[in-house]
Amino acid sequence: MRIIILIIVVIAVCSCNSSNTNNPESVYIPFDKGNRWSYKYDQELNPKNSSFAIKNVSGRTTAEFDQFPCLGFFDNAAIVVMSDNGSYILDYPEAQDFEFIPPADKVKDGYQWTSGEWICNIRGINKVLTINGKTYNDCLHIEFSSSITFWGEMWIKKGVGIVKWAFNRTNPPTTELGYYELDEYIVK
Repeated sequence: MRIIILIIVVIAVCSCNSSNTNNPESVYIPFDKGNRWSYKYDQELNPKNSSFAIKNVSGRTTAEFDQFPCLGFFDNAAIVVMSDNGSYILDYPEAQDFEFIPPADKVKDGYQWTSGEWICNIRGINKVLTINGKTYNDCLHIEFSSSITFWGEMWIKKGVGIVKWAFNRTNPPTTELGYYELDEYIVK
């Protein structure tokens, strides 16, 4: 009888602690190998593209931007990792391990956190965006700032990933304030 009760308790504890990371709808950026996203810059005068893909290197699953035009002048690759607490970290030399999406239990309207020099604010959790004729409902909208010099914002759709983003310099200003918008994506 004790063994049966012990088995029931173990099953209950394990099922309560299991995460739903295999379900792409449960995470902001689905980290499954083969997922990829491509973005187009919304300024016609300076057409740029960026792409983002999930990779597995030495057993570590990461997402990698082939270029991450950030703060107006860097076009280097950038790595995104999901931390143990469920937050997303931009591993980019100029960003200094920037937590740009907090853990899921912190995601709510008005939540504010600091990551290094960045002040981050959730401006909405159910924003609607239409990009290239496709509507994305219930997007997470986050704004970022660092002193009076840098700012950025992102819209992220659970199960899809980053839908729209920009990081720019405001002092001195970036000459062209455009956004990268999701063009195509594959989520398995």
